[in-house]
Amino acid sequence: MGVKDYGFLIGTVADGKYISGNHYTIWVNAEKQYRVAVNIQSCDNSTDKSEVMMYISDDYKHEFLDRVHKQYQAKPGFYPVDSKLGAQSWGIDFLRRQMLDFNNMIPMPMRTPGPDNDLLEKVSYQTTRAQKQNGLVYLWGSKWQDPDGSCGVHDIHLNQGNPNPGRFAKDNGTWQDGFLVFYYPQESRYVAIFLAFQTQLQTAANGKKVLHTDDKTGHPIKMQPIAAAGIAPYAEEDVVISHLLLDAAESLPQKIALLNRTGHTISLSGWTLVNRQHQPMAIQQKKIAAYSIIEVSLPHNYFSQEGDMVVLLDNATMKIHGVSYTKAQVQPKKIIVF
Repeated sequence: MGVKDYGFLIGTVADGKYISGNHYTIWVNAEKQYRVAVNIQSCDNSTDKSEVMMYISDDYKHEFLDRVHKQYQAKPGFYPVDSKLGAQSWGIDFLRRQMLDFNNMIPMPMRTPGPDNDLLEKVSYQTTRAQKQNGLVYLWGSKWQDPDGSCGVHDIHLNQGNPNPGRFAKDNGTWQDGFLVFYYPQESRYVAIFLAFQTQLQTAANGKKVLHTDDKTGHPIKMQPIAAAGIAPYAEEDVVISHLLLDAAESLPQKIALLNRTGHTISLSGWTLVNRQHQPMAIQQKKIAAYSIIEVSLPHNYFSQEGDMVVLLDNATMKIHGVSYTKAQVQPKKIIVF
């Protein structure tokens, strides 16, 4: 089913305040004023995993935000992400757009004694800073409207991976995650706030926090890799994308390096790389030895010099690792290290 009336809002901060309940309120000026509800506490108190998980990057870089800013920076307002404004072009999906390492997300209480150690303080600080410094607000979520004409945006958090069956399974979907970003034009800098709930993430065999969801429903799925005969199984991020050679001068062939971080050989049979255009490219090497690096040659311009994402999928099309890079990182005869 997914969240209703999904889209993104661009504007400036008019005010921010905690009033009551589970949300912090931000008033955003666009073509009109919007009331934005940001979760700082879960309403699911049925388990011991009810705290909101958070990751804030004070200097966030992603090719997607560069594209959004270039297209919409001078056009404040709410933009529905629907059949006209395609979800995979302008929607947010933390998993499929390779937006963060979920291991950077930590559970945080709404309010606790001490300085700068709870969600209320952190979201309030970022909102006030953006208001004082005339920062732009980019946020993705679900639009609501009251009969009196007032409107706002909520569900500004991960909107997939909710336990199924479960109370919030109906909100699961892909390319509809909520996301909050403040942009400071004078510094060309994004401050990104990622929010999720503890029940939405899984723990892999290697102890990593991961997210695996169905490509159509957004419901959680379990990673069940099939090991080749005589070759050990693996978990997400056992093999990672180490670096990429993408020469801005186009005098060198494109190559990507994969690193096996485990003490055993892993089969790469049926594994692929995928770019932002969702074009799969088969990896020719059949395995990768313990603690070793292999280089994979790439077709000309397979990865864009304007910024792109790089996804490593196994033989069951399950994500093993994913990264992204921006146009600014592409330099003549320079390696992009992840």
